[in-house]
Amino acid sequence: MVVEIQFEHEADFVQKILFGVSKAITSQHVKGELFNDIKKVYSIDIIYFDRSLYAAEQLGDIYPEYYLIEVNKFDEKIRTLLDEWVHFLKTDEVKPEFTAKGLAEAKEKLDYLKLSLEEQAEYDRKMDKRSSFKSVMHTARLEGELAGKIEGKLEGEAIGVKKTAKNMKTKGSDVAFISEVTGLSVEEIEKL
Repeated sequence: MVVEIQFEHEADFVQKILFGVSKAITSQHVKGELFNDIKKVYSIDIIYFDRSLYAAEQLGDIYPEYYLIEVNKFDEKIRTLLDEWVHFLKTDEVKPEFTAKGLAEAKEKLDYLKLSLEEQAEYDRKMDKRSSFKSVMHTARLEGELAGKIEGKLEGEAIGVKKTAKNMKTKGSDVAFISEVTGLSVEEIEKL
């Protein structure tokens, strides 16, 4: 079971949940043992912000899909993007002319797995720090955009109120009445 309390606004918190659950799943396995010891993981996430402020995916939208490809049934000829993948799976090689989606990332992952445990741990620490920094910066940008939208809306409303007051004044409405209706001061109305 994963229990997480999220105080900070992070726009990618749904993906962060998946990451935490994935770690909980992989940490269950004892090296050298069968994989049948892996149990279902429950994730309880307590958040102290309104997640609707961000366009976060639904949890079901980020789970992996599974496809089984029998590599041994392919020949050595590279005709399609799938053949590029099969070539990589057989040889650990990504040729410069390959364009299959995700292949460069797979090569990067393979290179990571070839690192020593110490090098992997150092790399993981650096990437975790980078991810947190990017998440905070992304969230700050989203909050800034939201604040800008709110400020723009308020400015628009203020302009609308002033236009309404000016129209009422032009039509001969009493200044005290205009003030009562619009919430503007008598001085503000007289300047219109």
